[in-house]
Amino acid sequence: MRMHRGSSKEGGEDLRPRKFSPSAPPPGRTITLQIEVVRAGHCARRTIELPVDATVRDAVRAVGLYAEGSAVLADGHPVPHDRPIAGLSNLEVVPTFSGG
Repeated sequence: MRMHRGSSKEGGEDLRPRKFSPSAPPPGRTITLQIEVVRAGHCARRTIELPVDATVRDAVRAVGLYAEGSAVLADGHPVPHDRPIAGLSNLEVVPTFSGG
């Protein structure tokens, strides 16, 4: 079998950040979440609305970051990326790598 760069990505999951539209889920089926993105002394606050079944990973992607390159905290404690956002109201996202 002939292998070349990128061949393992064929047919795989699309890992690009998904965009969520507040109008997509049915009314009353969303959660409003406050997210702080902290980078080198700079803090950007955003309010986002996500479907009730969204995960922390979805929330990180909704602010334009990759979960795999970010640490996420709730009340100062690490939060797994696959945790549902139900019951959370504030998240702090700290990007752990930068391009260059």
